[in-house]
Amino acid sequence: MISVAGKAAITFGSNHPHSRALLKQACETHGWKKAVSRPPSKHGALERAVREVAKPLLDVDIPLSIRALEDDLSFEAVRIKRGSTRNLVVHVFSAKVDPATGAVSVLSWDPSLSQAELALLTQSAYDNQLLNLSASQVRTVVATVVRKLGGVALGAANLYYLPHDALQTWAKWRDEAQLFTYHNVPFEVASDPATVEHIIDQLNKEVAAEAPAVIEAVSSGLLEPRTAKALARKAQAIVDKIKSYESALGQQLDWMRGPLEQAQSALAVSTLIAVSA
Repeated sequence: MISVAGKAAITFGSNHPHSRALLKQACETHGWKKAVSRPPSKHGALERAVREVAKPLLDVDIPLSIRALEDDLSFEAVRIKRGSTRNLVVHVFSAKVDPATGAVSVLSWDPSLSQAELALLTQSAYDNQLLNLSASQVRTVVATVVRKLGGVALGAANLYYLPHDALQTWAKWRDEAQLFTYHNVPFEVASDPATVEHIIDQLNKEVAAEAPAVIEAVSSGLLEPRTAKALARKAQAIVDKIKSYESALGQQLDWMRGPLEQAQSALAVSTLIAVSA
């Protein structure tokens, strides 16, 4: 069972595109093989690269739109100015990637821009997009790791509570992943009632969101043994988390009695199904 007594930490940071390989390796080192999403597709990488390069070009006050062209793996960037009778479309540039070589070529461009410079910028942006996860994807990985360590999101972007016995593992993982924008603020759990109240509130929201799905799946009675084992692990995690937070925060979380008892029942049923195969 996870213990969160004594000193804990509020973890916060900022997300930017980051190396998928570093995140994946760090997660796999700790046994979290599914914590990192699949590599970006060539299609998505080129679309984001064209947007990145076009964003500071031409009249930035006119909305930018990225549109797929008929040829596979090709996009154009245009700025669309809304008019009373018709819209004014200003072409910025278009680009295509060779799926075999990964080479980016600029197909057309505004006369005020340099084709060679656009090609270099788009190639660099495309290569980075293939190697890196987006800021939002990085945030998803961080949130997953925090949950695996028994922590809880505190309702604001990139703000988490981590129990004291998870801090060493968190710091090791953060350094391995080279996410140096994340920092910890240590505090004594019992000496900060307002923070404790907020932690409990966020834990309640998390349990309320997760428990019903586990219970519903178990109640269906259509579980395969492998699925039952996975649900048993989820139910056990919910049970352990509620109990450990009760112990650490020094109070009974009475309004979680229902989800706790239901999760325990789901755990018992799914475990029986799993071992009966």
